[in-house]
Amino acid sequence: MKFWTRKKEKSEIENEEKEISDPTQSQSEAKDTASESSLDQVDTLESHEETQIVSDDAVVFRVVAKTNELEQQPEQEQQVDKTEPQETEPVKEEVVLEDEDESEEVSIDELQDLEEIEIETAETEQEEQTVEPSTQVQDELLALENQEVAEQDLEVEQEDSEKQNEAKPQKAEPVVQPTSPLSEQERLWLRKSIDEMDDKKQRKKGWDLAMILIEEILILVATISVGTFFPNSALIIPISAIALVVNFLRIWYSEALNKAFDFLYKWRWLIALIVFVLLVLAKVHTSNVAAFMYNFQAEPSVESSIFFGRPRLIRTDEYVVQLPYYWSQFYNDFQEISHQMSVSGQNMILGYNSPVRDITMIGKPFVLGYLLLGNEYGISWYFCAKTILMFMVAIEMFNILVKNRYLAVFGAFVLTFAPAMQWWYSPHFYDVIFWACTLFVVGYWFFMARGWKKWLMTLLAIASLTGFVLAIFPSLQVPLGMLAFFLMLACLIRDRDQLQFKKTDLLNVLVVLAGVGLVLGPTLWNMRDDIKILMNTAYPGSRVSVGGDGQFWRLFVNPVSIMQTFLDPALLNNSEISSYTHFGLACMMYYPFLRFALFKKKDRQAWVGDVLMIAMIIEVTFMFVQFPEWLSKLMLLSYCNRMNTVFGVTATIFTIWTIQVAFQTEMRFKKTITFLVFALYACGAFVCVKFMDIPHFNDFIDQGSLVIYAFMIGITIALYMTMTRFRQLGLAGMILWTACSGCLVNPIMIGSASVTDYPIAKKTQQLVEDDPDAWWAYMGSNIRSGLLMANGAKVINGVNFYPDFEKWELLDPQLVESDTINRYAHIQMTPSTSEETEVKLNLPDLVTVHINPYDLEKWDVRYLMADEAYLPALDAVELPYDILYQDQEGQVILELEWN
Repeated sequence: MKFWTRKKEKSEIENEEKEISDPTQSQSEAKDTASESSLDQVDTLESHEETQIVSDDAVVFRVVAKTNELEQQPEQEQQVDKTEPQETEPVKEEVVLEDEDESEEVSIDELQDLEEIEIETAETEQEEQTVEPSTQVQDELLALENQEVAEQDLEVEQEDSEKQNEAKPQKAEPVVQPTSPLSEQERLWLRKSIDEMDDKKQRKKGWDLAMILIEEILILVATISVGTFFPNSALIIPISAIALVVNFLRIWYSEALNKAFDFLYKWRWLIALIVFVLLVLAKVHTSNVAAFMYNFQAEPSVESSIFFGRPRLIRTDEYVVQLPYYWSQFYNDFQEISHQMSVSGQNMILGYNSPVRDITMIGKPFVLGYLLLGNEYGISWYFCAKTILMFMVAIEMFNILVKNRYLAVFGAFVLTFAPAMQWWYSPHFYDVIFWACTLFVVGYWFFMARGWKKWLMTLLAIASLTGFVLAIFPSLQVPLGMLAFFLMLACLIRDRDQLQFKKTDLLNVLVVLAGVGLVLGPTLWNMRDDIKILMNTAYPGSRVSVGGDGQFWRLFVNPVSIMQTFLDPALLNNSEISSYTHFGLACMMYYPFLRFALFKKKDRQAWVGDVLMIAMIIEVTFMFVQFPEWLSKLMLLSYCNRMNTVFGVTATIFTIWTIQVAFQTEMRFKKTITFLVFALYACGAFVCVKFMDIPHFNDFIDQGSLVIYAFMIGITIALYMTMTRFRQLGLAGMILWTACSGCLVNPIMIGSASVTDYPIAKKTQQLVEDDPDAWWAYMGSNIRSGLLMANGAKVINGVNFYPDFEKWELLDPQLVESDTINRYAHIQMTPSTSEETEVKLNLPDLVTVHINPYDLEKWDVRYLMADEAYLPALDAVELPYDILYQDQEGQVILELEWN
């Protein structure tokens, strides 16, 4: 409710003088002016049924809109006796605060304004009483003389207006009713309301201050923990200092900080582009390739290139396979078929979606830097683009889902930097999730946008579909693609009132289909033989997943993922045990209550919730129940052997959506239901941690430790707060949880020294420059072969994305028929103790070749890098070689001398 006090100006004084000379005309004009002004004010208050204004004489009026009920009443009841003063009752208006469950009736400033109006009214009445009687008599006489004429004019106008109303219905007009000054009872009510509002305002400020101080303590605890237990963590000090200062300034400058956030959000894509350019120019990346310094003698520049954190040895998929594939393309002139690791050649589009100079690059923005800027800047382009684009696309996705920009940024952070996303940062795992989110965003705006934005979404749809298909990881592509599609449909149904799709937009659909066909058609046709080989491999092509192989602890293990980053040496495979920042199972238990409330309100948000809930039920069921093979294929789940990952992504989205919708939706016994559901979830997490056999978890924490009890109690409190008025504190806890469990996974590196600055790498570069077509082989751990390939060597036993039958046939034609080599394979080599060469399977993706050293001639190997421990075995068979290089770590480069 708003109040206006209007001061008398010079023009108004002149109107009063005219009123004295011509009372009838003045009264008529004043009546019209008051009516027009009241109508204008009523139009500006769309959500209010009634309001109050103050006239020039500071008298309070109530503007009551005519409703259909009043129109049905007799005209005698609708007419108001203007000579009798009307008592004014205090008008209450509910003001819903964004961060509070309870509504406030009237603001304090408005109530104080009303008191000022009352005082001004009393003073005005006193002034009117001091007017000379002669003046009042003259005014009354003048009014009586023209009263009859005015009444006749009014009767004519009423007859005309009635005829017009009968011919054409008109909207209800407000009636202005003069009211008397506030009574003593109303004055007491106003004072009481002001006091109550003061109390509420003070309590809210107190709670806000308490939450800010608690957040300051949490930031300090996280800073001390990282600085104490995490290596090379000096960067955490300035980051924490900025976070502490900004958070503390919210006490006085919350409005200014909100405006700053709005500015950053408005220009988020431009700011993201500027940050990306600066990071690439500074050669910043987050690769784990510096892990080679644990296997080779490294120059000081390698260790000094680690700006923050430490490289993770477990990330071999990245620094042993993907990065060497990408860097080797520079020496292959970015051609589609590469012989850097294969005799018959490997298709590099299939091989980890490597940079290839062809039209498919429109769907591979991450590797574009390798073509444009070379390897040194390309590695920075790749890692910075993946992180920044994932964060920006996630913002758009969550903004569509929850319609809240603050929560959208929060959701983007907890998804992008979730532990599983960072432990599986490359190769295909992260890419499929990114493209699934992109397809959802582009698909939604394709149907909602108009004009140039529609055509922008058309072009982005071509790129997104190309990138999603070429990611080639069916284990995640099928379920995440279906999730993105049905979520998009649910959001379009929810927002169908704003749908902007016409028949003419079918042209855009045709453009998308034609564009995707032109890009993928020729590419897939040229790759058909390679795809056929890949699909028929023993691993991963021929496997069929029927579910039922999930572990119960995976539903609850995510809260303890924060310990992984600090105790990496105690875990053999942090990637496999990693999870997401979510409370998915708790949201599943909570949703039936929320769904009933949405049903009562007929809220279309239920469409989105239903899709997420059904997806969660299917995923959890598939994890623990074995499906018949025909049903698994019918549901397109036969390729999905990583349902726990799909569950984590869905649960993260479901958690963010539930936090927002539950906060906005009124429910009976809401606080009680919220507490009981999350207490039950915390108990399940406690039982899981205490009694379940989580691989390697017991290596760094005692199951009977009090830390577990305290941790689960903290989880319950944090969960409960995310659904209440204190959700700000709960969300802050989730941010710190994600920061400590995900942001610390990968190191922050500068430059390419971690790839090139090893004495053995520089010797390799020199030999490659002299003889670029010579074949190399590595004898020993398969991990070390990646450094050779990244520096330009053609490594015969490099990682093969699909089997190189021609290479195996040179050793033994019978191997071609063996499932041992018919797979995606890391190939390690050792000298054989017998005259025959044998190939044995160690793991689904690892084979060991026990080779007769003289069989290396069949592969035309000229350079052999090996551990010096193998030299006696080579000497025993009198293999002819010259030692070209030997480092302090016991690695040697041999030049083989064949007859």
